[in-house]
Amino acid sequence: MENNHDINEQLEALRAENKRLKKESNLKTAWISLLSHDFKGAFSSLLTLLDAREQNAISDADFFQLLPQVRQDAQRNLKSITATSDWIKTQQDGFRLRPSEVYAAELFVYLKQEFKESFQRKRIRFILEGPETSSIHTDRLLIQFILKGLVDNAIKYSYPDSTIVFKVADSDQGTTFSIIDEGMGMDQKHVDSIFTFDSPVFRSTEGETGAGISIKIIKIFVSLLGGIIEIESKMKMGTTVSVFLHRI
Repeated sequence: MENNHDINEQLEALRAENKRLKKESNLKTAWISLLSHDFKGAFSSLLTLLDAREQNAISDADFFQLLPQVRQDAQRNLKSITATSDWIKTQQDGFRLRPSEVYAAELFVYLKQEFKESFQRKRIRFILEGPETSSIHTDRLLIQFILKGLVDNAIKYSYPDSTIVFKVADSDQGTTFSIIDEGMGMDQKHVDSIFTFDSPVFRSTEGETGAGISIKIIKIFVSLLGGIIEIESKMKMGTTVSVFLHRI
């Protein structure tokens, strides 16, 4: 009887490990597909532009007018590579969370400085709503990455002369960080699919496209912190992305 019990336990452990490995394999396959999609679009645009210029199909004026879009595509792909690199580091055997006391005011200053040029370029007001003294015991690098990704998306889908709010709310259970924008928004169908690899390609207010890879990485990082991420959005009214972290 004991041998049968041991065998059953081993089988259950093998099934669980097989399920984990299959999930990990599917995630990595989908990841490569998303990256390939984004990179293919960027390089295709660049090659088309260069070919057109080489064949004198476009003027110098038109060529230089299109360069900012090429630059945006390159920046987006660089962000995807950086985000993927950060995610890979968390998957290595040596990765460990390094919790410390992180204050809301520090995060706000960090984000404001990180996106200073983007805020100025789109004339976006970035404000803190909530107690500046609020703090949470968590991994500083991961929470910075999470919030940076959320603010980056908020800027991307916000209109000029609008406001983005960094809201902090404390409770007995933990702290909720929310990034609230007044941008394009999404319908419920897109909200429901945004964390899946079947999500559509989104187009920003400046015409930039992407498959939403950063939000998928963000969800994984939130899970590493034992947190919860939620999205509320309405078309043409804006989006609120909230991250709840338990108090430890």
